[in-house]
Amino acid sequence: MGTNDKQTWLALAMIICARLGLQALLYRAGFVSLTADDFGRAVAAGLWAQRPYFVWHGGAWLPFHMILVGSALRLVWDLLWVPRTVNILLGAISILLIYRLGKELFKDRRIGLFAALLLAFNPAHLWLSSGMLVEIPYLTLLLGCMLSFIVFLQRSRSSYLFLSAVLLGLANGFRFEGWMVSLFFSLYLAWLGIYRFIHRQTNLKGVAVLWVAAIVPMVFPVLWVAGSYQQTGDPFHFLSVIRTYKLTWNGSQRSFINYLITSWRIGWLIILLMFPALAHCVYRYGKSQALRWYLGITLIPLVMFLWLHGGQAEPPGNYIRYLTPFLCVFLPLLGALMVALLDYIHKLVWVRGSIFVLISLALLIQVFSAYKFTNDPAAQGLAVGQQLRALRSSGPGLNLVPAIIEVSYWEYLAIHVGANDLKRLMYDRELDFDRRDAPSLILETPGLVYACARQNEIEYLVVKDNQLKDLLEGTYSLKPEHQVNTYNFYRLPPGFSSSIQDRGLKCTLPFGSGY
Repeated sequence: MGTNDKQTWLALAMIICARLGLQALLYRAGFVSLTADDFGRAVAAGLWAQRPYFVWHGGAWLPFHMILVGSALRLVWDLLWVPRTVNILLGAISILLIYRLGKELFKDRRIGLFAALLLAFNPAHLWLSSGMLVEIPYLTLLLGCMLSFIVFLQRSRSSYLFLSAVLLGLANGFRFEGWMVSLFFSLYLAWLGIYRFIHRQTNLKGVAVLWVAAIVPMVFPVLWVAGSYQQTGDPFHFLSVIRTYKLTWNGSQRSFINYLITSWRIGWLIILLMFPALAHCVYRYGKSQALRWYLGITLIPLVMFLWLHGGQAEPPGNYIRYLTPFLCVFLPLLGALMVALLDYIHKLVWVRGSIFVLISLALLIQVFSAYKFTNDPAAQGLAVGQQLRALRSSGPGLNLVPAIIEVSYWEYLAIHVGANDLKRLMYDRELDFDRRDAPSLILETPGLVYACARQNEIEYLVVKDNQLKDLLEGTYSLKPEHQVNTYNFYRLPPGFSSSIQDRGLKCTLPFGSGY
């Protein structure tokens, strides 16, 4: 390994270490989640881990994240830190991949290092790598696909071609946006085969290789669409489910301004320098087939997404989730612009120093903005679940004793994650995803708490509704032992269930599993 290689790897190691330090500080500052989906994804993975199954059709969520995190949960059962650890590791890998992408695309390791530095200090990438969502695995696979394909274009080795196709095929099982990328990828390969054959650059076997690789990423989308048709009679039923949900709970308002605002928040440096960077790279590297392909696979899917999404109103966290993978792949362009600028003024030491100071200030601004996060309201349930977990661990056998929790959307999912429990939580209120206003079963049925305590040996009741609190403290003479984020914890005293008058009353509260 040469001196330059050692310096490069040392620089990358320092970037990764700095990034891990920022994540530790982010957790210490109170970061939990951008969206309620963080907890939903963890719960879905936990359910899969308990009973693995192959998924090739379904609703609004693609299955590969569930399988990835669920497989890790089968090794270590922790609904909070296993999904987080997966994203922390993949976030670090994505930083290494974007370094290689910049280096291979422009043949300059400095460009790769700038891209890695910008990604490591990007607030949205930091948030997503610290949560439990699906975007970081998707982005990592996408960067791996882009890197492999660029190496294929430069070295004409079919192993890199099929590696890129397989990585993109895997990405298609994480995010639907990957399907748009795959459409460009496959059409490009189909065109490339025809072009090379016409210009006598390959034979029929070479065309067949390209066309087979073009098919690989489309296998999973075709299976998913076919499965949707088999189950519902509508091949795109999953799109109807997504659209209906968004219109019901997010409203019908449409505005592209929110995209721009969120993009600025994700990385104002990207927005500020994107067009100058594009112009510079097209002017300087426009003859590179790899660059033209790279620009196509980054820009065309972004335009398709904006058109298909149509400005649909979203919670703030969703804008960040959806746009981050599209914007982060542009960072090698910014790295190329910065290196070109530094090379242009290399003789003017004071100007060069000023540029370094400005870049450092820009990175610091991005770092500080990362700590101006907003946790999703559902995150309040995490501390509630963690308190329940701590109480259960305080005595022998308590971790096996069921507890009753009040279902409050979507905090109840966070309670599952915090309690690290998908089997021993009973729900007061049935799940009602359509209206989210199911009545309290405890309020409706006098004596139900006694019946559940007798049948299931309930130890704790955890509720936030004031009527429920009044009932438990008045009728049942219970006193709260703890209060966390407006939830009261009531511990049932010994012999509590003997107070039941109607011995025939059955406990109708369901054991919940999240979904």
